[in-house]
Amino acid sequence: AAPADARATLVKVDLDKFIAGAVRPAPAAVLRINSTISMPSASLTVLEPAEDFDTGYQAALALLSITDQLGRIAMTMDDVAKDPVWNLLVDPLKPTPTEMPGLLEPIAKAAAAGSELYDWLARSAGMEAILDRIDILPVGSRIIVHFDGVAIPWEMIYPEDYSFHESDGPPPAAVDHAKFWGYRYEFETILSPGKHNLPHGDIDRIEQHRNGGRKLTAVLSKDIDSEMQWKAGPPVEYQRETFRNACGGALTMQLKSECADVRKLLDTEPTSGSFIYFYCHGGAAKPFDRAAVDVLMIDKQCQIKRADVKRIATFSDAPIVFLNSCSSGPLASVSFDSFCARFSFKGALGLITTSFAVPAPFAARFGCDLILRYMKAEETLGEILLDMRRKALDARIPIGLFYMLRGPAEARLKAN
Repeated sequence: AAPADARATLVKVDLDKFIAGAVRPAPAAVLRINSTISMPSASLTVLEPAEDFDTGYQAALALLSITDQLGRIAMTMDDVAKDPVWNLLVDPLKPTPTEMPGLLEPIAKAAAAGSELYDWLARSAGMEAILDRIDILPVGSRIIVHFDGVAIPWEMIYPEDYSFHESDGPPPAAVDHAKFWGYRYEFETILSPGKHNLPHGDIDRIEQHRNGGRKLTAVLSKDIDSEMQWKAGPPVEYQRETFRNACGGALTMQLKSECADVRKLLDTEPTSGSFIYFYCHGGAAKPFDRAAVDVLMIDKQCQIKRADVKRIATFSDAPIVFLNSCSSGPLASVSFDSFCARFSFKGALGLITTSFAVPAPFAARFGCDLILRYMKAEETLGEILLDMRRKALDARIPIGLFYMLRGPAEARLKAN
């Protein structure tokens, strides 16, 4: 259940204002998914620049098999994340020409899963028209997804027929990585109020976040570096040193790794600043099971559960919370409680989560680079994520598609 004091402070983000005020070369599309009502449905509205809204797209969703469908995708992507190739790259974001052949199979599995997801969605009455309308949007368009319980990994969609089965046969067919929706579009996925009892009201968190200081609170696992030898070097140490070297001037940082300090952050500490970052193990292995427990594993003796995120003290600057651990953002929740809801109650503007397992070396570089780019206050969060997913896919790395922005893509810090 949601926290007992869920309605004590009413807050909302005025998304319509920022959509209307944004100067964009490409349209934005609003996709609403209602999966918890008696007859699940979807609707699409395209906001064309300087034109009337393009509306009228409605679909009835047949979601009875969604547990199995998303579960199969998660198993495939977890298999991708566990591929030995990720620990063989000297630079997890920039494979060398001799390392590239080892990436053919992982991206083939991602394309096959994305193609299957597209086909499965298209079976619902009216949904094929919605998918086809999105698929013809110009590159760079922003897709704003409002969902109430099912967070579909839209970034993964590959709208072409593609299949791949492991065998001892020839290498997989070439993947046109520019077809992935995560390569073409910005995405923001917003958890809707209602059964979740999410905060809503009159306080504009985007402006609060924009005016916050460029302060990073980084929670880094103490265990990951000692678990094995990493060809790219110890991932936690890499991030610690990179963040420290970036400090000074406009960026300040506080580093937390002790369990007591992390619990204080999530309980009573009124932390200020624009970014709170977790790099650790974790997961939500059974998102459809009411008894399942989502955890962030800071170390072997410290497991943070969603109930540990409390509203005794709220974050003062509406930070972005980045949960850079395996499967940190469940694709569905029957309990209507999650880290996403908990951090929203605590004052976060939004979250960046992972839809599936992620390999530790890639996660370290991706997370570090994303945060330092954002702290420069030169780009929006949506622009950075889109560019980083593209660069990874250009290198035949599909892992960037596993990251989901659960907050406004227009989030951006104020430049000095």
